[in-house]
Amino acid sequence: MPRAFNKGTEVQWKPRNSNSWYMSKITLARALSMSANLATVNLLEELGGPEPLIAFTSGLGFDTSGFPAEMGLALGQGQVTPQEMVRFATTVAAEGRRASASPIVLAHDAYGRVRYENPAPTEQALSKESALLTREIMRLVVANGTGWSVKGRHGVEGYRGEVVGKTGTATDEKDLWFIGSTPDYAGAVWVGYELPAEVGGHASEVAAPLFGWLLASIHEGLPPRKFGSEGVVRRWVCGNTGQSANPTCPPVQVPFLPDEKVRGVCPEQHPVEHLAPPPPVVPGDPLVPGAPVAPGAVAPAM
Repeated sequence: MPRAFNKGTEVQWKPRNSNSWYMSKITLARALSMSANLATVNLLEELGGPEPLIAFTSGLGFDTSGFPAEMGLALGQGQVTPQEMVRFATTVAAEGRRASASPIVLAHDAYGRVRYENPAPTEQALSKESALLTREIMRLVVANGTGWSVKGRHGVEGYRGEVVGKTGTATDEKDLWFIGSTPDYAGAVWVGYELPAEVGGHASEVAAPLFGWLLASIHEGLPPRKFGSEGVVRRWVCGNTGQSANPTCPPVQVPFLPDEKVRGVCPEQHPVEHLAPPPPVVPGDPLVPGAPVAPGAVAPAM
């Protein structure tokens, strides 16, 4: 439920979920897939506040010199570059091995001699287990969370292959993000102005479909590939408590390490209003079940 956090001064910060949807309990997997802001801030508080997060992200290669030591870091208050975001997405896709974020894969001269080749990631910047769990949660974002429109929007099909990612919408809608990866490529889409101003809309409505259309173009002609599933298992649980779901629970398929077990059966009876809201139905989105089709819908210029 909504609550206040101290910002290191007498000023209190009261973050809210963008859709005004709250519940007393929620699993981390479901919270991140639905961009439930309060759950993320609660997690940062439980882990010791902003200082451990700053140290952790610095170890992943982010420039944290301008990060404020405030709880707002849980929601992306620190400024980062698209290249840093792509490097993180690549590291997660590579099972925790640090990778460069470069658009150049290979360069050769007129005689066919290789002059540059993007090196394969080797240094372990994130534990393999953490990377696998993160990647699986990012899969849920696209499968049934705020990244659903990667698959298509406005009647235009997006990318239907294996993809993981995360949306991000800044306060006042001044920055819209989507970062993600496939087994072949990682990338980021940022929508905003050079001088910060309201863009309008959410990342799920703007940045995510742009990312999907970009992926569809990049992967055209490539054979479909999937991420390896070794090292993680998927289990159905209650999306609120994380326990085995009963018939009233909002079910969600979340990742576990192979030796982890689900802790008992959820004892709660969940009313209908506690279920997560479905993705927004937008006219002209026939790829979303039940969405009316707007006549004359056309693809945006790409």
